[in-house]
Parts: sequence; structure tokens; C-alpha cells
Amino acid sequence: MIDYTQQVMKSLIGPAYVHCGELAEMPTDLAKRISAQIHHFRPASRHGKTMDVWSGFATRLPNLTRLQPPEGLEPHADVLCIEIKPKCGFLPTPCRVRSMLKQRVCRYCMHQYLKVTNGKCKKVNRYCPLDLYSGDVQRMEFAIRGLLENPQNNLRVFKNGELIFGCRDERACPTDLPALAAHLRPFFASGPDEVNEGGENVIGMLVAFLVHALLHEPNEQGDDIWQDDALNSSGYFKSTTICTASQFGHNGSRNGCSLSQDSDRLPPSCVLARVRRAQCLDLLDIEGVHPLYLRLQQHILKQPPQSRFSLRLDQPYDGEFLQVLQDKSTFDDGSLQFAVRKIQQYLVSMTAKDVSIMIACAAHGNFREKTLTTTTCQTSSKFWPPATLSVLPSLPTSTAKLSLPRLRFSVSVLDLDPKPLEKVAHHWRQDRQILECYNAWHNKRLRSGVISNAGQHAEMV
Repeated sequence: MIDYTQQVMKSLIGPAYVHCGELAEMPTDLAKRISAQIHHFRPASRHGKTMDVWSGFATRLPNLTRLQPPEGLEPHADVLCIEIKPKCGFLPTPCRVRSMLKQRVCRYCMHQYLKVTNGKCKKVNRYCPLDLYSGDVQRMEFAIRGLLENPQNNLRVFKNGELIFGCRDERACPTDLPALAAHLRPFFASGPDEVNEGGENVIGMLVAFLVHALLHEPNEQGDDIWQDDALNSSGYFKSTTICTASQFGHNGSRNGCSLSQDSDRLPPSCVLARVRRAQCLDLLDIEGVHPLYLRLQQHILKQPPQSRFSLRLDQPYDGEFLQVLQDKSTFDDGSLQFAVRKIQQYLVSMTAKDVSIMIACAAHGNFREKTLTTTTCQTSSKFWPPATLSVLPSLPTSTAKLSLPRLRFSVSVLDLDPKPLEKVAHHWRQDRQILECYNAWHNKRLRSGVISNAGQHAEMV
């Protein structure tokens, strides 16, 4: 796992965001105690998965609910951390999938209906990943507010390392925004009189802060394994920035913000852009990868077990592996080598689609902003609030006169473990289930007259 994080994910997403950790010895009795202690913190769906308590080793990572790096932070300063699991930020291009539905509606939005049907969550979330990844401030704020209203397992808030908002289990996920606002006041309110009933002012501040942090470009870019803008130059983002299931998109525009297929505005080095670029190693979608997986499985069944290592399916993660990730070819020549390359790319993309972004912040000493000016925002600064109100549309105009706490923040990416080969078969089955469930829901609405045949989801599987 450490080699994978160091050689692959750090190269793709960047050293500014990725913490690789280090290998540490762990006695078996200690591992057993830890496994028992954390068991009740895990969601019910993961109670069947246990730690490997017999290996004798563990990966030591920094506590990413704390500010990174922690140097200069006051010893007893409160630290707030928001964890966002953004999921996949693009739609597959028409030439990659047969389903017209998948070209118009993102996987996350379709998956919501399967989750509700299976009882994994109580209601559909109005969050759409494509709104968050759009780079458009109003769409991003709309997406974040959707997560706050119905976080499921996609948003959690920690204070000093303790969970104060969000779900441990999607089936039971109460949201108490006024209670959250009370925790946020020291970070986002200038005084007790500035927090209105229900805490909307500080919730608005939180939303604006998260947008700022997600669009922030670090000074430290690090090495880039791409010799050119490989994925963007291939036109992969063309016509992939709008999901027709987004409730923002249903309005066509919001507060004068028109939606267009060219609305992708992410700064190239911000965390969302880096994560999405790694996700786009999925060049063929599961529809194209699954036949290659079957080809590979047929070969493995006919060969001795050690042949899997010779195919480099798992390791080593070295320069040769990184070269494979840069292969943009999509023409299937029928070879085993092509299947292996595309499956390797797909497995890396699966990791990127399942990451968590950890945004931690703390008051920077006793410094406080006296006013918010209208000068240009310095995106390279790891401080908030920014110097311009133009990037904070969710805030009331009275905020301009507030004396806001000045925050220092850090952005990190977590959950970067490699996905096993067997996950391809699981994803294929789940993809079929998601399409079937969403198609059934859509057809039911067609029959009931809720939407017309000329509606946004008229083209089905």
C-alpha cells in the first residue's frame, strides 16, 4: 500500500495533497485490541470486514483531521475538519458506452435510487458530483449544501478529531444543522450577535470556505508524470460537465448562472482537478473493461498461480507501471497485454473515485480580518477568508463589515489504497443493478405523467 501511494497516487494527485505514511511494527495483541475498539465505530455494512491482526505491521499516517503540517499551531487551538467523499467527477463519452442514460446521468445520481430501493439510505440526495467538480462557484455551493442536508457517507465534520456531524451508518444519518452551527461559530462568526436563527450565516460561511479550499492551488506542485495534458487534450471532458439529474441543472440557470457544456472551470492544480484527472484513467468505462477482465481471467485460469505476478497486476509500482498509466490507446487489438494495461488503469481510477478529501482549519493566532476588501483573491494563500466577496455569493452583504476569524487550512487526500482485480466483477454487477433500478424509476415516472417523453431522461438504456 505504501509503495502504491508513494509511486502512483502521489505522482498523480501531487505531493501537496498526499501523505504516504510509513511502515511500523505492530504486535498482534495490540492489533487485536485496536480492532475490537474500533469495531463499533464502523458502519454495519463493514462489520464483516476485519483488520489483518497477524501481519505484525501497520501503516502509520498523520491524523488528517488535524491541520497539516501542524507546525506553528497553538497547542490548545481547536481544529475543524470537513471530510468530503466527492465520487466520480465526469460522464463517459458517447463512444465509450452503449447506454444513452450513462451519457447523460452520472453514476452517483443513478446509484441514489438503488440505495433507497435497498434501504441503504432513506431519501435521494440532491448532491451531484458534477456540480462540485464544475469549478462554478454557485454550482459548487449548491452541491455542498446538498451534502449538508443529506450527507450519507459523503460528508462528515470533525472537531478536534471527534465526529460532530455526519454518518457512521447511511441507514441512520440524522442532520442537525443548528447544532453544527454552534460548533462552527468560533471559526466562522465574528460574535454571538452575528449568528442568525438556525445558524444560516455560519453555515453559509462554511460553504464558502469549502469552495475556496477546494479551488485552492498550492504553491508546491511537485513532479507531474504527464508529459503533456494527456487526458484534457484528448477531449475527455468534452460534453461531460453536466448531469441532467442535477437539481441545479433542472433550473437551467440559477441567479443568472447559465449552464453550458463548457462550464468546466477548475483551476488545473486544485485538489478536485487532480483527483478527477486520476479518475479519467478509466478510458473505457466498466462496459469496456469488463470484457477485458473476462479475457484476462480466462488466461489466469489456464496458467500457474505465479503468472499473475509476471503480468504485473498487483506490483511492483515502479516507472514501468507509471508508463502504463500514460497509455491513451483505446483500440483493442485482442491481445492480453492490452487487457492488462486497461485493467491496471481502471483499477487506479477506482481508487481515485473513492478518495476522501480532508479539509482541516484552525484560527491562525489572534489575527482577525477587520474587513473584506474587493481586491483580487490570492489563490496561493492557505488562509481564509479571501480578499474578495465576488467568490462568496452565498454570504449576506452585511458580512463585508464583519471582523472574521482568520483561518489557516490544509487540504489532504485520504483512502488511497489499491483496488483488487476482483473489484472489476463487482463493479460490473453493480453497474447493471444501478442502470436497471434507475431505468425502472424513470419509466414509472413516464407512465405517471410526472415527466414527458421529451424530458431530460428520454433516452434510456
